[in-house]
Amino acid sequence: MHKKKDGSFVDKRSNDINEAVENMVAIASQLRDESTEAPEIDVAQIYLQAVGVEPKKRRVYGLGTHASTFYPDSVSSSSSASSHYNTLFDERLREELQEIQENLHKKNEEIQQKNEELQKQIEEMKKREEERLKREDEMQHKILHMEQIMCKLAQASSIYQPSVEDPSKSLEVTTHSDSE
Repeated sequence: MHKKKDGSFVDKRSNDINEAVENMVAIASQLRDESTEAPEIDVAQIYLQAVGVEPKKRRVYGLGTHASTFYPDSVSSSSSASSHYNTLFDERLREELQEIQENLHKKNEEIQQKNEELQKQIEEMKKREEERLKREDEMQHKILHMEQIMCKLAQASSIYQPSVEDPSKSLEVTTHSDSE
């Protein structure tokens, strides 16, 4: 890889290729650990996959015209090991994608179920509120009706009771009736 004396990469492309190679080696290592049929990890092939080969110039990024010295088969078809890793890698990606889709589907169903439950609760609350308002209205109506009855009773009782405006007059009436 193209690096400066301080160890940093000379450009973004070099850094990106390094990250790609590291990721691909990590995945290949994991696949190798999981599979009994996986061949040894061919870092050279992984590097070639990461950088690509310029077919017309027969060059590999980072090696220039010396690619055939380091990678004699670099411009020919990829090796069976590389093909095997590609197949395993694709299969692994498909499995992970399937798992993600299943998890999303489950989460979606859970959210939908929660939404339905909340809708039912909201409907129940609306119904209870309507019933409460109806009872409140009925109570107001009963209170008004009782007030009307009490007013009529008060009026009726005032007709049968003498009004007591001046207590001395009521005594006089009593006194006059006694003397006769």
